[in-house]
Amino acid sequence: MEIYIGTVLSRVDELAVGKLSVRIDGLSDNSKDGKPVQYTTPYGGNNHAGFGAIPEKGTRVLVCKPVNDPNFYYFGSVVEPSYTQLVKDRGNMYPFGATSLLGYNPHEYKFSRIPQTYGMTSPMKNSILLKDSRNSEADDKGVVLKASGGQMIKLDDSSANDCIMIKNKSGEAHIKIQNNIAGGLQGPQGINIKCVGTLNLETKSSQINMKVIDGKDLTIENLSTEGQHVNDNDRKTANIYINTTRGDVMITSKNKHGGVYVDSEGSNSVVQVRSQGKAQIYAAKGINMYSANDINIKGKDVNIQSTGRINLNDPATDKNLDNKMAVKKHRYDMGHEDDKNEKEGGQNGWPFFHQAGMSVIESTIPNNEDSRL
Repeated sequence: MEIYIGTVLSRVDELAVGKLSVRIDGLSDNSKDGKPVQYTTPYGGNNHAGFGAIPEKGTRVLVCKPVNDPNFYYFGSVVEPSYTQLVKDRGNMYPFGATSLLGYNPHEYKFSRIPQTYGMTSPMKNSILLKDSRNSEADDKGVVLKASGGQMIKLDDSSANDCIMIKNKSGEAHIKIQNNIAGGLQGPQGINIKCVGTLNLETKSSQINMKVIDGKDLTIENLSTEGQHVNDNDRKTANIYINTTRGDVMITSKNKHGGVYVDSEGSNSVVQVRSQGKAQIYAAKGINMYSANDINIKGKDVNIQSTGRINLNDPATDKNLDNKMAVKKHRYDMGHEDDKNEKEGGQNGWPFFHQAGMSVIESTIPNNEDSRL
């Protein structure tokens, strides 16, 4: 078998039979005289599977001509040192030049003269890179699938990251699935989803479940600020909506010592309950209403019925009424007393209740039971 070296002149295959034109050193009469060379591949599966990577125009290649066969066959591409480009960060350390033809990874020799990556990059810069880094200073193992526009899927097996990352073209939107690394907001075995635009979560015919099992809190926050063109007078933004078009909205605390708290912290804020039908309140152990100002009740008929006594400004009951109506701090308040202390001038709990002369008590919850919302 005869082996030659040559240069690809054209990849155009008019007959679509897997041939390319190669100028073979020593056999071609001039620079434009190319020989038809049959492309070969390290793997073929007839019409069902295969691997293809036909060399580009200008690539130096090896071709062979078997004994008693008039045809030339592609044998492989040649990686030659380049005297015009050096590998990044190598400077003039090697005056003979370093290869610039490892298109799948131009940084192959940055940390070691032993190749440690495997991959493929198309002329349009779509690439797949397998990284087997064995350098302790640059632990960068994993797989990177990258599109020409910059979209990327990265299976990062490095000790510093240990995650799966999916990024969009700009990198501003991503999904990060963390493995065992404790760092970052999501912690080990966590998932972080981040974007600059709108994030939609939708199902057409089933349901969406969010659960915390033997973990910590489930938090829903809208942190819109004036920096995002939101101000106190703009009521169309910075809101949180919970809607249902057909069923009920249920908020339940199943903890024996738990509670459901609705707090509005603004000095001019309002807590309002509206219904086109009836508004009903039930309680097994009493209902308390307290206001630092007036309490107004208005209706067509106002009916008050008691199975015991109806007391109006009764001195016998007034002195104990404040204690009976003491405000119960929820666990979130109790966990942030230092912050509230500093912000509210040294008073634990909400200033309204202190100004109104009401008692503020901590919830009496056993240490092994948590009623935080």
